[in-house]
Amino acid sequence: VVAAQVADVMSVVKQRDVAGIHFAARDGWLAHQVWGTLRETNQSLPAASYTAFSRSVIWRASLTELTPDNVGRFIGEDEVLTIARLERRVGCSLSSLYRPDEQIDAQTSRAVLLENDKQVVAASQELRARVLGYFEQQGLLKPGHHIVVDLGWTGSTIADMADLISEATNGAS
Repeated sequence: VVAAQVADVMSVVKQRDVAGIHFAARDGWLAHQVWGTLRETNQSLPAASYTAFSRSVIWRASLTELTPDNVGRFIGEDEVLTIARLERRVGCSLSSLYRPDEQIDAQTSRAVLLENDKQVVAASQELRARVLGYFEQQGLLKPGHHIVVDLGWTGSTIADMADLISEATNGAS
């Protein structure tokens, strides 16, 4: 699978100019290592970065509104959480009548998040700034076409990431 990813990237690089190649997440680390080894014998291949972030970070950084329709992305149907764990998950303090260590079901957890929607969205916007800073360090905000490779991602994660980057660069990247 990793070899196929690298072969696909090599094919694209032969066909068009790219501003950057970025291997992401777990299997991306392996692909980045293979790319680096190939580059040692073929210096015409562009350098590539390894970007370490998760699908949930991209989604949270893209959040501009918390609604009954999207709050479920934070909490699985069968999860049982505590307020303390929920706070760690969303990156902010939550106001609640429940004790920090009291276990609550998914429906109750979602209701707590919706009651704290302003704090959750503000935390997501702070995360967005940090993610974009990280992307800038990795070269993803450099103008041009970038290739981002990760086997486990869905199209929506890549689309969310592309939207974040395109918005931050006014469409230049």
